[in-house]
Amino acid sequence: MAFTGERISAHDEDFRPDLGQHLAAYRACLPFVSEKVVLDGGCGEGYGAKCIAESARLVVGVDSSWETAREARRGGPRNLQLSCSDLRRLGFRDRSFDVVCSFQVLEHFRQPVALLREAARVLRPEGLLILSTPNRLASFSENPYHFKEYRPEELRELLEPLFPSVEILGVFGNERVRTLQSSRRRQVTRILRLDPFGLRRVLPQPIQKWAFAKLARFVRRRMRADHLESFGELDPSDFTIGQNPLEESLDLLAVCRK
Repeated sequence: MAFTGERISAHDEDFRPDLGQHLAAYRACLPFVSEKVVLDGGCGEGYGAKCIAESARLVVGVDSSWETAREARRGGPRNLQLSCSDLRRLGFRDRSFDVVCSFQVLEHFRQPVALLREAARVLRPEGLLILSTPNRLASFSENPYHFKEYRPEELRELLEPLFPSVEILGVFGNERVRTLQSSRRRQVTRILRLDPFGLRRVLPQPIQKWAFAKLARFVRRRMRADHLESFGELDPSDFTIGQNPLEESLDLLAVCRK
């Protein structure tokens, strides 16, 4: 599938560090999904849903794109089902799932409360919502697909009215990840200096998204050229889940109990 800047493909070597970071969140939820019925909301091409299907009794992956959902079906295990649906209006009965996962999705919604309410509706009593989203404090580039990125306290304020128990964790990288992130920051900073007045923000959305995809690939290819060995070997084991200091985490990971 062509890279648009919105989703990452497991087969795209240019985005290997991003994939490792995303899969780290999926692996972190494995202890919570063993023998459970799980919904993966915003599953993309399904690499994460296939990961948790190794432990879960049943995984239902949902994405808003038919093309992506079809891709996710390829090579999936028998306990993985895929469908296309709006995450704000899921076609499932109340209390259908033990766990709802939603990784790197929340930031794509202008009105995220609708998404969270629907997740709460389909969860069984004592069910878990596990979600990840970029940490605004660690972001240094603009993504035209993101309506809002959250600080740790903002994410908690969003979740607590809907879930009695909310724990905010972070996704952290090791020294190899931090080196790559520093390289990426330098590349992005150089590009943004070419537009000191922020004229990119007034361009039509289709042009912004086209440029974002092209520049994201350019930046990662430069990173790959400068750090070939580290880039090629990076995987989810280079990331850890923890609590402090959240301000330094790459992503926020929330574990919410209904």
